[in-house]
Amino acid sequence: MTDENVRAPFGRPRRGLPVDGLMRLQLRLPARLGRRVYAQSAVERRHLSAIVAEALDEYYLRHPEESWTSMT
Repeated sequence: MTDENVRAPFGRPRRGLPVDGLMRLQLRLPARLGRRVYAQSAVERRHLSAIVAEALDEYYLRHPEESWTSMT
């Protein structure tokens, strides 16, 4: 996905997204799911970010970028 194809949410201007490296992403999710992720983190003794990153990677593998639809 190139920066030209990415539209800013709610019409706000967006700076270019990084091509590589790391970026910060904030998520809102139901409290029930948040409690489950915290519990998993405690059991596995892993950081929350590692668990969420793994889940997003699995989602991306199951649903490649080409299958995503535009929200415009």
